[in-house]
Amino acid sequence: MKTIKIKIAETGIEHFCRRDSFLYDCLRDAGISLPSECGGHGVCGKCKVKVLPTSSLTPPSNAEKRLLTQEELENGIRLACQAKLIRNVEVAILSTIETYNIRLTKETQHCERDPKLIAKTFVISPERLGTSKGILEDLESTLNAQVRSLLVIKTLPQLSKKNEHRGKAIIYNDEILDLLPASSSRKLLGLAIDLGTTTLIGYLDNLENGENLAVSVQLNPQRVWGADIISRISIVMEKSKHLGALQKAVVKAINEMAKELCYKANVSCEDIYRIVVVGNPTMLHILAGVNPSSIAIAPFTPVFLRYLELSAKELGISQVHPACKISLMPHVSSYIGSDVLAGLISSGFLREMRALYVDLGTNGEIVLKAGKQIFATSTAAGPAFEGATIKRGSVAWQGAVDHVWIENGMLRYSVIGEREAETICGSGIVDLIAAALKSGLIDPRGRIVPPRRDGFEAFVREVDGERAVRLSEKVYLTQSDIRKIQLAKAAISTGIRILMEESGVSSDTLKIYIAGIFGTRINIHNAFKIGLLPSTSGENIVQLGNAAGLGARMILHNRNHERLINELRSCITTLELSTDSRFSDAFIENMSFPSENI
Repeated sequence: MKTIKIKIAETGIEHFCRRDSFLYDCLRDAGISLPSECGGHGVCGKCKVKVLPTSSLTPPSNAEKRLLTQEELENGIRLACQAKLIRNVEVAILSTIETYNIRLTKETQHCERDPKLIAKTFVISPERLGTSKGILEDLESTLNAQVRSLLVIKTLPQLSKKNEHRGKAIIYNDEILDLLPASSSRKLLGLAIDLGTTTLIGYLDNLENGENLAVSVQLNPQRVWGADIISRISIVMEKSKHLGALQKAVVKAINEMAKELCYKANVSCEDIYRIVVVGNPTMLHILAGVNPSSIAIAPFTPVFLRYLELSAKELGISQVHPACKISLMPHVSSYIGSDVLAGLISSGFLREMRALYVDLGTNGEIVLKAGKQIFATSTAAGPAFEGATIKRGSVAWQGAVDHVWIENGMLRYSVIGEREAETICGSGIVDLIAAALKSGLIDPRGRIVPPRRDGFEAFVREVDGERAVRLSEKVYLTQSDIRKIQLAKAAISTGIRILMEESGVSSDTLKIYIAGIFGTRINIHNAFKIGLLPSTSGENIVQLGNAAGLGARMILHNRNHERLINELRSCITTLELSTDSRFSDAFIENMSFPSENI
């Protein structure tokens, strides 16, 4: 098979791949992550590159003719996921996946300690030596713990020099993971990870005092295979080898994250002895290298739901101590994962008599507590609120519009990083739709219409043959974008409505907890205005931030929280919306936006 050379214009780096390979795949192998919420299926149109010469690639596909203008095609702009290599090519990268911007709230608070992982000093009395027992048996008897690793046994002779049979043992449950000299200054560290579909958030903690040392946030590298879990499962179902690629991508990200965190905290990666991971079942299946396909096929049964304890070596996580234990937390069902359970135990939700917990992520999870009963459901909100599938949408990174408001008869906005507006993230989308409803740019059915208020005509434009509400030259919402938001908000609000009907409670009696990074940024009153959340008093709303991350930290530090998360999953009644007769009618009704007088 002939080899083709790709030269990256910005850096001069050269990469080689096979003829007839998709350009997108080759750039990914070269370490360049292009935006692609559709997983390379030619739907989102975000993986644009500029190529020279244009004849080095196959002719434009039907998807490219639909998503690119004739001028773009003539200037060498192509969609990397559609273009195959014919001969050597030079590529200019127009946009890459950027650093995610997260607002931390209380996720790094001090955690109460009752850990499974401890450091314990020991002394083996000289009187006990020279008997029929070996040093190993005496050590195990002294510590009331077992050695199960040859590496640990090999350290015993070093600790026995000069007949000083003393040291420090790192013990996890009843297993001795490591032996250190008594004078060792090695720290006892743990890593809590919230493995989300969109983001990967890690917390490096000191397990000896409950303090957080550093935090790292990055986009989940699996986004290049698709923005939602169904896209990623579909990729695996197409070719089983993709499972390995997805798994390697997230393991590499965790290794890089561990190095970054330890650098920030000025500690050694070898001091990390335990990792706790929470996330949805699909993400944890992929991390474990287990095929998640059964989650997407009726009767939607995952391979595992229970707690799993693995070794770092099994998963390929190398930037930790060789004996590091990886704990994958348990799930409720195929689409209600351990990230939701972690959020419930960290939020105060369980202390309420009536409470609603809403995780506004790609897969919207909703939990309702009514007295002693707890109901839960998940709804396919899709990635629209995280900017994916929206033409000028993005996650909350530099250059994204994050808030919109009306001031002096004009639409005003703020931009993350205080730079030129390039895209719009979820919180900005909610604000823009609320402002457009108020100013009459959008009617309750979601149609962009001539504005009712003077001065707003300039904000309605036509983009690529489609009406759009336009904030700036680069940032706008098209009519099809608004329809996608209507679908996402209808899915969430319908799930909430059915849980309230099932439990017999009304919104005005509920304490509402909003979880997730998107949930941290949104203007709650605008969420009411567009019908995303049930209208209630602002005093009853709690915006949690990354509740799953805090829950993972609490589990890392306290064995009681690990017991609680295992007990909680068996107390939840799950409702499957796809088979609920109430869903269709309620969904259609919730597609509309509330009229201005509601």
